[in-house]
Amino acid sequence: MDHFIRRPSGLLVPPEPRIHRPHLCDLFGGNMMAGSSLVLVLFKLWAAGGGAGWGGTNPTGGGAGYVEFSALLASGTAITIEVGVRGWVNGYNYSRPYPAGGGENYLGGEHPQGGQGGGRSGIRIGATYLGVAGGGGGGGVDAGKGGAGGPSGQDGGSNMDFSGLTSAGRGATSTSGGAGGYGDGADGQSGAALQGGNAGFYSAGSSTGAGGGDGWYGGGGSNGYRRSGAGGGSNYINSALATAIQNLGGNWQTQANASDPDCGGAGLGSPGSANPGNHGKVVIYINSTQYVFNATGADQTLITP
Repeated sequence: MDHFIRRPSGLLVPPEPRIHRPHLCDLFGGNMMAGSSLVLVLFKLWAAGGGAGWGGTNPTGGGAGYVEFSALLASGTAITIEVGVRGWVNGYNYSRPYPAGGGENYLGGEHPQGGQGGGRSGIRIGATYLGVAGGGGGGGVDAGKGGAGGPSGQDGGSNMDFSGLTSAGRGATSTSGGAGGYGDGADGQSGAALQGGNAGFYSAGSSTGAGGGDGWYGGGGSNGYRRSGAGGGSNYINSALATAIQNLGGNWQTQANASDPDCGGAGLGSPGSANPGNHGKVVIYINSTQYVFNATGADQTLITP
């Protein structure tokens, strides 16, 4: 009886149960300051566009996906910003476009080569992602366009599909990477979590495929012999920690939300002829103050005021 509460009427009632309400810093692994005031932060993310190949009809690279969301964060929170680096043509740069756009499995050689996949743009608090925009897939050597990034990445355009073979890289979904294009012993690599699939390689003096777009899941790289396009990466918004505003996909070369004044051409896919796509971009608003982040090839940081 000692644990019960006596109301003025004399009635004895049990105490209200204690409910644990975690601090926001608990949700982000201690990367927020407990007891700090909260600020509403708006995030706008364009990923990078895919590159294009050379040596054939020079199809375009895929355009970027776009996500926009808001989150309540404590003052003093360290936000990590990833801004996707554009895809180029395979062979000019062996390394993956930052953070992890699809490249190729072979470097060098004077042979037709497809484009690289564009890098994702993402927002992290510690290791926890709030949102990701998917990069565009690389364009193939001949007729195969790169697929755009989006809620589900767009499939790459096919060039020489026949006899049940699927040479183009497939777009990623919200839960899995896109399948790599296959056939003739020159299969493209499938995409994976936070990584576009590498291009397939046929042989020196012949051709390589295109790399898949980076994303929450990456697009598949294309087959190296049939010279098709690669798939786009997928977008992501963490619904437990952020409020989604827009989650949009591009269409072939055109990036999502291209008409937004903050876009400025970010995320456009390559126009062809071995040209690169455009870098990604991240724009953040806090209390009407705008913070713009362009591609540097490395993580960037913003501390909330």
